[in-house]
Amino acid sequence: MNPRKKIYISLIFFVATIIVLIIFILVPLLTSIKKNSDNLLSQKENLALLQKEIETLNETKLLYEDSIGNIDKVDKLFYDPDNPLDFLNFLTKNPESYSVRNEIIKMALNASIPSDPWPSISFQVQSTGSFTNLMRFLKNLEAGPYLIEISNISIKRLTEDELRGEKLKPFSLGDVSATLLIKVYSK
Repeated sequence: MNPRKKIYISLIFFVATIIVLIIFILVPLLTSIKKNSDNLLSQKENLALLQKEIETLNETKLLYEDSIGNIDKVDKLFYDPDNPLDFLNFLTKNPESYSVRNEIIKMALNASIPSDPWPSISFQVQSTGSFTNLMRFLKNLEAGPYLIEISNISIKRLTEDELRGEKLKPFSLGDVSATLLIKVYSK
């Protein structure tokens, strides 16, 4: 065999060995690297999503904890039909600090009205006192702890004949009498 043939055979063998190495070692190695890098990117994206969800969950927990107090406040805004004494005391005892006397004339459960967002109970209240004190009481009533709507108000000055009665003895001629129709939203 001449040296040229030996070189060609060696060269062919060397090229075949390199091709075999590329096909069986390098290609699987590169495929594995690509697969692992894609897997790593996917896991990084999942981790970023999980971290975002954890942040959202923590923010939601904080909002929930902050809103618990507000939920209790909102719940207390509504009249409790099972325990009417609190609201009735609010209507009758609270005015005494304003030198206004209230008398509940009528109480009625309202039928469901489509425009009303909640069930309600109406109270007709007769208030007597000075006009200034009555206005202060009304402002306090609107700012009070219950969700109310004053549907109707009728105010008139007390007459001498009305003042002669026992009920209105502590009042004077300049005082007024008001009839209020109050709608209180209930649970």
